[in-house]
Amino acid sequence: MLIKWIVALSCLAGLAALVVSPLTSLGAPDQAIFTDGVLIYADRSDPEGLDPTMVEGTSVYIQGHLMFDTLLAKNNNGNLVPLLATSWTASADGRAYTFRLRTDVEFHSGKTLTSADVKYSLERLGKKENASPWRDLVAFVDRIDAPDDYTVVVHLTKPNRLFLENMSHTGASIVNRQAIEKYGREFGRTVVDGTGPFKLVERAFNEQIVYERFDKYRWGPAFYGNRGPARIKRLVWRVIPELATRQLIIERGEIDLITHNTIPNILYRSTELQGKVDITLRPVTDTRAVTVNISLPHMKDRAVRRAIAHAVDAKTIAETLYAPVGTQAFSMLHPISYGYWKGIGPLVPRYDPQRAKQTLEEGGWRLNAQGFREKGGVVLNGIKLMALPQYREPAVVVKDNLVEIGIGVDIQLLERGRLYPMRRAGEVEIEFGNNDATPDTLTAYLLSSNFPGTNRFGRRDAHTDQLLETFLSSPDEQKALDAAHEIQKIAVVDESLFIPVYWTQELNIVNSRTLRGFVGTTWLNSGMGKLLGVWSVRRQ
Repeated sequence: MLIKWIVALSCLAGLAALVVSPLTSLGAPDQAIFTDGVLIYADRSDPEGLDPTMVEGTSVYIQGHLMFDTLLAKNNNGNLVPLLATSWTASADGRAYTFRLRTDVEFHSGKTLTSADVKYSLERLGKKENASPWRDLVAFVDRIDAPDDYTVVVHLTKPNRLFLENMSHTGASIVNRQAIEKYGREFGRTVVDGTGPFKLVERAFNEQIVYERFDKYRWGPAFYGNRGPARIKRLVWRVIPELATRQLIIERGEIDLITHNTIPNILYRSTELQGKVDITLRPVTDTRAVTVNISLPHMKDRAVRRAIAHAVDAKTIAETLYAPVGTQAFSMLHPISYGYWKGIGPLVPRYDPQRAKQTLEEGGWRLNAQGFREKGGVVLNGIKLMALPQYREPAVVVKDNLVEIGIGVDIQLLERGRLYPMRRAGEVEIEFGNNDATPDTLTAYLLSSNFPGTNRFGRRDAHTDQLLETFLSSPDEQKALDAAHEIQKIAVVDESLFIPVYWTQELNIVNSRTLRGFVGTTWLNSGMGKLLGVWSVRRQ
């Protein structure tokens, strides 16, 4: 059963007027000229890894689209379209999917892609011992058959209404078994062998990643306007930690593209920057939030979590730190995501410090001589609030909010390579960060068997597990949606595991002196896609 997400560019009211129209200073693209250009992209840090099936994060999504392919892709209208699979069919009972593969696909190493590669990739993804953060993309898979070189049949133990959507996620990228077995731990670190439009040339950790065009690439999704090969010859990913520095050097013309981790107040300078950069907005299916882990001592008591939910000033963070693109969030899921519950808003705890203090008092948490809440020998002090460095400012606001109610917090800023493994190990007590606000997140975050792992909350609950199963497999779509709504209520309202803070739109900042043809993607929080339609006049 194919469920289409509704992608509405106007989902955050009032932002349409801020979109800056692209300039035309380069004139009409001439492929005879624009085929050997260089594109310099900048992000604030290295990805956690280059194998999109085994690591997580927005930068990993970007890597996945550049160097790998999935069975299906998603266009900017939210519709599934062919990629490695030319067609697909579902059985009448929704428990078997048959994919017909392209016959002309090669890995960067020259190996021809066959159904055996798809079978291996999806089975590898689903093995618990591999600890993939995307294991839930293949939930309910029973077995995978490859009856011939270009046919794959995936059998499910029960229907999964998100299965086809999941086959477009970079976490379900198709990999080369031979390369993985040959290179071991170096695969996804210094070696990559995918089927995407760009191949890895060099990785200088914490400095840059260099890619070159894969000249045999011909199978990109049609919506890019160019199915391959890419129109740029070389792509350089530069690591520039300071967001303000990145934006300054793109204004100076030293880099060409930023799609991730931007400072939104650059929108106020759009007129001044005309002729230098083009700025466009795109919706981001993330919810920035405070998440808590109840497996660790300070967060076990629901009264503490409820108090935190009332203490965090989400509206101020959204509308000041993230002006002019931030709006207060009210759920795990994003309003444009399938399963989002519109009715949750009035139920979500609002900023109310007095109510937060009262909740702690009623729960038996009294202020000690040092001004911190204490109960039964447990003191709410020295709690580590972890975040990526770009969330320093909201983390400071959250810290101040919690100090006001007698909870002492120490901020610990960590890069992806340190924070993400700690999160998966269940060692992060409180975190401020971005969370995929798509429907598969419900299972990833809340399924009991996913802790430790993708379950950030440390909560194991049979009733929630049953609701998750109903959401994924019930033949009655309304029952499935009702289950999704109840899951959101449990996480956000009843248990205060997930404290929504803000939704935002992200900026694409394009060097209009060097690039033409860039169209940002509207799915996930990557924005780049496969860069098949982009021309560049930069030569070094």
